[in-house]
Amino acid sequence: MFYMIQYRENGHSSWINGSYQLFNEGISDVSIQGLKPGRNYQFRTLLIDATLETHDPLLTKPTEGRTKCTIGYKGVLQTDNITNTSVSVSWDEENDLGQTECPALGYILEIDENENGYVTNERIFITGKNSYTIENLSPNQTYQINLKKSTVDGESIPVYSSSVTTSGMIDLSKHIIGVTMVMNKSALNINWFPSPIYETFYIKYKLRRHLACEHEEPSSPLQVVTTNQTAYSLDLNDLDANSKYELFVTADLNQNINPQNMSFITLSKVPNALPTLLVDKLKVSHDSVKLYWTDSSQSCQHVNGYFKSYRIELYNKQNMSEHVYVITDNHITVTSLSPNTQYVVRIRFVNHVGASSLYLEHTFTTKQASVLIQDLTAYKTLLEENHKCGTNEENAVNSWIPLTVRNTRRICSANSATAGSTGPRVTDSVVVPDA
Repeated sequence: MFYMIQYRENGHSSWINGSYQLFNEGISDVSIQGLKPGRNYQFRTLLIDATLETHDPLLTKPTEGRTKCTIGYKGVLQTDNITNTSVSVSWDEENDLGQTECPALGYILEIDENENGYVTNERIFITGKNSYTIENLSPNQTYQINLKKSTVDGESIPVYSSSVTTSGMIDLSKHIIGVTMVMNKSALNINWFPSPIYETFYIKYKLRRHLACEHEEPSSPLQVVTTNQTAYSLDLNDLDANSKYELFVTADLNQNINPQNMSFITLSKVPNALPTLLVDKLKVSHDSVKLYWTDSSQSCQHVNGYFKSYRIELYNKQNMSEHVYVITDNHITVTSLSPNTQYVVRIRFVNHVGASSLYLEHTFTTKQASVLIQDLTAYKTLLEENHKCGTNEENAVNSWIPLTVRNTRRICSANSATAGSTGPRVTDSVVVPDA
């Protein structure tokens, strides 16, 4: 008997035969040479008898593995065509991979800007080419540009870094003066002085950051609005709430930034985000539930204000009752629930404006209570009803165990009912057998 290892690269349909090995019942180590670095392969073993007949290959379950590789780069990053708002970069394309080199999926450009102590970082993933023009930069601003290689085995360290300062020259003849902004509940109204030269104006604005996000990498593009008037209204519904924007008005279509930018902060509104329930942490018993949830990484961008709390609404579908809880933690334990009862829970974000109209909804059913718990609950109910009805020799109950529970009906007479009652009360009772 022999066995043979077959292998193939993921995505390939045909198997490649390895060498024959003598069959033995122990564990054997076999090395397969000639594989490509950084690739996923499938492997399977075939048994071969003395007549070189193989068993059905479909009876063998393939296993998968990936070959190791190294991440390196040999090249130079070049910068040219530097203007006041852009810079072009290029690098040598890597065609000759080494024996252990990871295949490249693309390249990553990182552009760091330090403006007034606030560092912004932009990442650009590039495939299919070895050059790129970085736009929407600020005039007379220094940027740190890093080039990384992206492979099947992850990102490389920066293979090249360059510090570039954009030009500070701006055509002031196209600068529009007298720009003012006034915000109301629905719009940002922008006005400026007429120009004796230009008839077409460009309102350019860009999102700088969401104020509710402590750590954010803004990468919003520059927005452009064209008009031949000297006034324009930006609809606040088209802007992100509780966010800082920068804006300027120009007669130059190609001007991407202005050293005299004006900034404004949009109004807050109720959140339009919702949490995500962690189903694997959900725990339900006969009388309680434990709920855990989490916020997505982009939730802060849609809180639309300053986060205040979570609002948890719990509906009992049997008696249509509702309980509301307001907490700041991302988990809650609710007790004193009814056994074998369906509940609906809704969780909302709440900011300083109010609660979101969007909510996370989940339905669960509490478990059936055990017989002992049912007995004790019924006995407790009986004692409460006896206290309300009054006890005498005829309806007295001995409080000893064991108990026999059956569905009976106790009528509290009008003269023995609690004060203020308007009629008889019907309750379940526990009957204790005579000694």
